[in-house]
Amino acid sequence: MNNTCVCCGDIIPEGRQVCPGCNKLPSNELAETLTDVEIEMLVSFADNNMNLSETARQQFRHRNGIRYHLDKITERTGLNPFNFYDLVQLLKLCEEGSRQ
Repeated sequence: MNNTCVCCGDIIPEGRQVCPGCNKLPSNELAETLTDVEIEMLVSFADNNMNLSETARQQFRHRNGIRYHLDKITERTGLNPFNFYDLVQLLKLCEEGSRQ
């Protein structure tokens, strides 16, 4: 089974965990690395126009906790939810993962 890179679409060689060019996870494994809580946070973050304070208020969490989880997502996936285009990519991949 071939894995493709999230950002460049290149095929990742078998046995490799990340794309050699950009160090991002393959798209078919990305959604599996996120917990349901993190997916819910991403959706809420997007719904609140990438506003940490509003997301924290809606989720009944401290804004630093939201930031911590979003930073952890960046570390694990290589996609930064504070970047609009990466957030859209994360949401798209989460949606695809939920369909499977």
